[in-house]
Amino acid sequence: MKTLVDRGRSPAVGRWQSVAGAALLLPIAATAAAQPTDGDAVSASVTAGVGIAPDYEGSDDYQIVPLVAARAEWRGLSLETNGIGLQADLVPLPQLSLGPIVRYAPGRDDVDDALVDRLAEVDSGVEVGGHIGLSQRDPLGAGGVASLDLEIVAEVADGHGGMTAEVSAGWAVPLTGDLRLATSVSGTWASDEYMESFFGIDAAGAAASGLRTFQADSGIKDVGFGATLSYAFTESFSAVGIFGYTRLLGDAADSPVTDDRGSPDQLFGGLGLSYRF
Repeated sequence: MKTLVDRGRSPAVGRWQSVAGAALLLPIAATAAAQPTDGDAVSASVTAGVGIAPDYEGSDDYQIVPLVAARAEWRGLSLETNGIGLQADLVPLPQLSLGPIVRYAPGRDDVDDALVDRLAEVDSGVEVGGHIGLSQRDPLGAGGVASLDLEIVAEVADGHGGMTAEVSAGWAVPLTGDLRLATSVSGTWASDEYMESFFGIDAAGAAASGLRTFQADSGIKDVGFGATLSYAFTESFSAVGIFGYTRLLGDAADSPVTDDRGSPDQLFGGLGLSYRF
């Protein structure tokens, strides 16, 4: 059975800022902290809780958001939440993950910062793309799993109109029989369209907000670290703790949206309960 812990994954930290204020669905490694099941049986897990995330990407204001995740597996295939959407793994091999992604792409509107709120609204949209990942069990002889994943999505429904590519490397390891830790480091590249939508300021925006004009170009948008700690009370129930840190880089950090009104340091935290059946 190919679980998130087996894949060595913790939350994808680069998505948290863009989903603040909406239902927050994350791929949570701790949802896999259960015993293996019959390969022909369908197994599933759900996680619910509460988190705190930036008001918008680059903000230093935070708000409470719902934390929701789900995953279903059958014969090595899986369907799980990814952002506010879904991704599928269509390869029944424990060392390889490959499949499509479809998710809602929140825009930026009605934010707490008065000046940023005067900038042009970034419409919500839909992102479509795919992911591929490789994993290796017990490479260091410590019972852990190492993984490397690539995710590429493009917005296709008149939202930010851009494309992002995220690379992440993960390591998951059981600390005790009931306690498991999954960590990851990641980096995200974003296209001109994405960067200009969320971090650029044109003349009209500058006049409305009082912020300086700024042209945001494509490049490495952020790097981050995430960790998920889970404790299994029983074979079905687990407690989940999540932490993530993202550092905005390049034009994402230099934009007045971030540099003048927010912060390049983006944090996320959450607590939840997971049930597997």
